[in-house]
Amino acid sequence: MYLKIEADYENGVFIFKNGDLEIYLDIPKGQKGIASVINFCKNNLHVYWADDTNNRVAEIKMILSKVIERSID
Repeated sequence: MYLKIEADYENGVFIFKNGDLEIYLDIPKGQKGIASVINFCKNNLHVYWADDTNNRVAEIKMILSKVIERSID
């Protein structure tokens, strides 16, 4: 399944391998939605982004790098 997801990247289709964005950001199920994602980004993204051991962070960075066609640090 992961190979199909990665193959779709070449066509501009980006799908997270392990669930939706809220799962990647560890947002509780009862708080799903864009408002929770915005709140997370305002308050916690800087700490989350710095976690070099988190595979989900690495995947988000890789996808963003492909979308904007430059490296994400």
